[in-house]
Amino acid sequence: MEPVLHGGRLPPGLFVRLIVFIMQSSFRTFFSILNVYNRQRELLRLQAWARRKHLICPERLYRYRLDDEVVRLSRYTVQYPTLTRLAGIVHCLNTRCFPPPRYPRRGSASGYRSEQRRPVGSINLIPH
Repeated sequence: MEPVLHGGRLPPGLFVRLIVFIMQSSFRTFFSILNVYNRQRELLRLQAWARRKHLICPERLYRYRLDDEVVRLSRYTVQYPTLTRLAGIVHCLNTRCFPPPRYPRRGSASGYRSEQRRPVGSINLIPH
């Protein structure tokens, strides 16, 4: 079923909804790209920390996660070059104005685990 045209134009409410949808999807995409930049920066910091502490497995895991983020960012660059460039500029300004702390906060690496482990206290060693 085709929309009813008013004098050869779309109804005004439909036009406004279309513009709002386009703006919302652009903002959503922009913040997704910005999130990729931030995650990439955090993974670089965590990888450097693991390398300094000589932790082989976590460093390799962070490198693999970083490779995934590079692929995701390159996909965004191909699909949305202008939004990616703008998000890169905003990310650069954001890191200049608000530099990351010198040391990562306690528990910041736990968000990058491949699977969630149960806490040690929740393991029941004695069967009932």
